[in-house]
Amino acid sequence: MKAAHTKRIMAIVAEVALRDPGTINTSTRLYSDLGLDSLSALELLVAIEDEFSVEIDTDAAKRLKTVGDFVELLSVLVDAPVARKSP
Repeated sequence: MKAAHTKRIMAIVAEVALRDPGTINTSTRLYSDLGLDSLSALELLVAIEDEFSVEIDTDAAKRLKTVGDFVELLSVLVDAPVARKSP
């Protein structure tokens, strides 16, 4: 399941960051490599929440520094019990 999440997350990151998807990998840093600012980071967060039908709390969002961080978090949230998913 993680591989499917990774591909979808990388595509969303590429779209929000206006980058070629081929340049995005799990080590890609959101701020220093892609130059995301707070507004584009929020746009990315919302896009991923919408795509995966989850809610990412503020504390967890602050810890997301790389594409791989999103992959790890989503692998937990998406496969979590229904109670943790957004309605």
